Amino acid sequence: MESAHRALTDTFDELRTLNRESIGPKEALQRVRALAKRHEAVEFDLLWKHQPFDGSVDYDALLEIPGHGSVSLRLSPKTTLPWPLRDVHRYDEGDLLRVNGERLQCGEAMLLIDGIWQEQDLLGRLIDACLLREATEGESVSDEQLQAALDEFRRQRGLFTAKDTTVWMAEHGLDHARLEEYLSEQITIDHLRERVTGDDVAAYFTKHQAALARTVATRVRTKTHDFGQSIVAHSRAHGESLWQAAVAVGVGREDDLLAVDTVRARVGELPPSVRVAVELPVGEASDPVEIDGEWWTLQPVASEPAVLDDATGRYCAEQLFRTWLAERRAEAEIEWYWGDRERTRAAGG
Repeated sequence: MESAHRALTDTFDELRTLNRESIGPKEALQRVRALAKRHEAVEFDLLWKHQPFDGSVDYDALLEIPGHGSVSLRLSPKTTLPWPLRDVHRYDEGDLLRVNGERLQCGEAMLLIDGIWQEQDLLGRLIDACLLREATEGESVSDEQLQAALDEFRRQRGLFTAKDTTVWMAEHGLDHARLEEYLSEQITIDHLRERVTGDDVAAYFTKHQAALARTVATRVRTKTHDFGQSIVAHSRAHGESLWQAAVAVGVGREDDLLAVDTVRARVGELPPSVRVAVELPVGEASDPVEIDGEWWTLQPVASEPAVLDDATGRYCAEQLFRTWLAERRAEAEIEWYWGDRERTRAAGG
């Protein structure tokens, strides 16, 4: 029990230091991890919340003491924001999701929803955020890495002045500390991706080389199978391209002709029925295939065998990483704090 008393005392002293010196979350975590090394029998965790009123940070230290239970310590000095001016919610009422004990707050979720991650499945993205945070916990980021990431973040969004950046953060409900936390996470995720994919990229390329080939094809989208087939018949009978046939046959039937465009994609990214069509010899038009209530007719224009260049290597690494993440998601214990229970359970939790 004496060791537990010492851990509590040291934690109290650490909280005093964090408040007195206005230490940010990044350094605070490092200090608590150092504290945990001195008290290996006790499990430590640190929670924090930014106060929008004055920009201060509230810290909660959680200690799991074997044989006794959990202890939560929070220190609120007189110099910090008075309690009447703080929101009256419990600290966990701002949480949206917990995966394997890792929490995701609503504000953080809004940042993810804002298109920073180019994913389609919103709920899956939120779950993945928790899993990635769990997998990268304890990793540090250098000031140089953080500055480079911040410069790239601003460049991609055209935030070339301090004022531009300040306005953007205000529009998205962020301060500089929160933005740095997000970018630090992205850096550690990049490092994780490198560890997960390792030397497997070449093997993945060899196994999926046919699916990695690129194809260019003319696509005609029609409302009905018969109209699409009439375009194909005209193309074959007159030796015309699918594009020319669609223009000729489509006169007066503009309502039935949805679009004529060009598809450029990796073969493996296409639906199976479309994949068969684009694997025809160049210049040969396919019969119509149904896709989401429409009828597509395709004519390959060019094909490009897969080559393991930088772009393809990054693509292979991303597929390997997604597979690894999907496996983690399937095994995760997920608990939602919002929405209809049955619907969120069906969505992955």
